[in-house]
Amino acid sequence: MSPACRCRPGALRQALLDARAGDTIIFDATVFPPAEPMTISVTTALPDLSQGDLTLDASQGGVVLDGSALAAGISGLRIVSDGNRVQGLRITRFPGHGIEITAHARFNVIGGGGRAGNTLTRNDGAGIALLTTASTNVLLGNYLGTTADHGALGNQWGILCLGEAQDNVVLNNVIGFNRADGIRLDGCHHTLISGNHIGTGVDGVSDLGNAQAGVQLLNGAHHNRIGPDNVIAYNRTDGVHLLHATTAANTITRNLISVHPDSGLWSERAGHHRDGDRCPGQHERPIAGDGEADQKWERPVRARRRLLAGARAVGRWRRAAAYVSCPR
Repeated sequence: MSPACRCRPGALRQALLDARAGDTIIFDATVFPPAEPMTISVTTALPDLSQGDLTLDASQGGVVLDGSALAAGISGLRIVSDGNRVQGLRITRFPGHGIEITAHARFNVIGGGGRAGNTLTRNDGAGIALLTTASTNVLLGNYLGTTADHGALGNQWGILCLGEAQDNVVLNNVIGFNRADGIRLDGCHHTLISGNHIGTGVDGVSDLGNAQAGVQLLNGAHHNRIGPDNVIAYNRTDGVHLLHATTAANTITRNLISVHPDSGLWSERAGHHRDGDRCPGQHERPIAGDGEADQKWERPVRARRRLLAGARAVGRWRRAAAYVSCPR
């Protein structure tokens, strides 16, 4: 069964209520033309995705879910089951998160390559939130806080990973203009963050800086891996920030971290600036925090000339050194 969601009152809501495990809800491009996206105004919370193995496919249409009329705290899509796929949607102005994955939900894929990626903007919470014990989910090829043409439409966070969420993968997303951090790992663990553009567009040059850190790890976040192949630039405080001494055993490896001027590597716990590569005139610190000594630092990817100059080891990390690089 593959029910097609037509543009009539309650069609999406009814399709979600009627769907069974294994179904695909397709948004018909003749009703939702890609060149002239149609808006579905959501006035009460949509049903949870509780069936499992359900696909919402808007990749061939132009579909906007607008939650601006909802009461406080309501998220756009709430996933509480396994094996679902959500692709091609534009989710905006929800008073909660754009997409919320919670309640032990596993093996869900949010986005995909090309037009299968979702665009999540102007939500009061995160663009995508991984909550409680959500595990083994993949966030792939989405725009969070921005759009393909670099619109400044930030969420509070691009991606929020909270509590005991674990073993999730954040891959090849563009994360910019969010009002706090691009990615916030708050206590969660064993997250892989790779191939993302955080604070910059896919060109690696455009300034889409998030208002705080590119990636923030805090409250005991552990065994997360930042890298390889992230490009982290133009964020207004730090490229990567580590907060609290219990935030430990994370790996930061093979990324391109571009800095704003006058910065090197900072340690809040040590209380002083560590000598390192300096970039004249900018304010972003590449890597900072009071948990630095407990992390594993590894070599960066080969620098791209257009964005980054060469890098060298910083401070006392010699065998597994932190690296920072500066834009030309």
